[in-house]
Amino acid sequence: MCTNSNLIELLIAYWKVQDIEMTLRLCHDDVVYQLHVDPIAVPYAGETRGKDAFRETMHHMQKEWDYVRYESVLLGIEDSVARVQTQFSYRHRASGETLAGSKRWVIVIRDGLVARVDDYQDAALIAAFMRLCQDHMLNLGQESGGADRGT
Repeated sequence: MCTNSNLIELLIAYWKVQDIEMTLRLCHDDVVYQLHVDPIAVPYAGETRGKDAFRETMHHMQKEWDYVRYESVLLGIEDSVARVQTQFSYRHRASGETLAGSKRWVIVIRDGLVARVDDYQDAALIAAFMRLCQDHMLNLGQESGGADRGT
């Protein structure tokens, strides 16, 4: 039997290497994942329920981001609630831009499995970064289009 602390350490380790299936093995079938950022900035933001929806959300994240740095610390567990802080650097695959910051997870454990993950990030930072990426990709498209028109 895995302790709550071991469960969270495994969750951190699997998430860090983006191992979706191993992450899901630690979760209840009815797991809830809530990414607390604006869904206009990140379309997979908001709440997902169940392993299939969580899997789909993680696949979206994996397609969009490379993890450059991902350092998590288990801040503590009280009863069935764990708190984790992460310092990260992500590379946005489409634009090549890098986002650095920190986030917090509040994780609810039920019956030895992850029942809920609330993922708190700086929503304004994420929204501004995604606008930067859109502008960057738009400018790349214009530069590419301008070069083609000249030939």
